[in-house]
Amino acid sequence: MEGATCMAICQFSLGATFREMLCRFVGIDLGYYLIQGSLQKSSERLKKAEEKSSDERKKKRKMLKFKNTTKIQKTIANEGPTYKAGDFA
Repeated sequence: MEGATCMAICQFSLGATFREMLCRFVGIDLGYYLIQGSLQKSSERLKKAEEKSSDERKKKRKMLKFKNTTKIQKTIANEGPTYKAGDFA
């Protein structure tokens, strides 16, 4: 179980290049397509991470959160609280 957890953490942290490192560690010869696929997946992952951390995306997330919050507040103002802990009546 610990090995699976470690592998999952490495896969998440290192991305597709982890497979490449694992094959080298075990002593398996790497193929051209494994190397190219790993590089392509890693570059796509990094590109998406950069897009998500851009200022424009952050502003969009903030505006969407604000919009949803005001919508919930309007619903509560119109209908009153729709949930109360322990209130089964």
